[in-house]
Amino acid sequence: MQYSQDLPEEELIAAFQDRRRALEAELQSWRHLQESAAPYLTGVEPLGFEHRLIRLEAELAWHDKVLQELPKILAADREDREQESP
Repeated sequence: MQYSQDLPEEELIAAFQDRRRALEAELQSWRHLQESAAPYLTGVEPLGFEHRLIRLEAELAWHDKVLQELPKILAADREDREQESP
């Protein structure tokens, strides 16, 4: 996000949407793997799966928040730049 100021708004939003879709696919893959592996997991192994799933869910939640807030933030930035221009 640090270097996103040079991207057009549409490209920035598309990049976040693409990344969100990739994370969703990864989460579904891990869930499927967990389900398949569950009968064979022992000890702390289930916790490893749970840890990965929780991290992916958190990433998805953050991307959802960014996608919700980004249009408002970009609009405010545009207004600020317009007011600074002579």
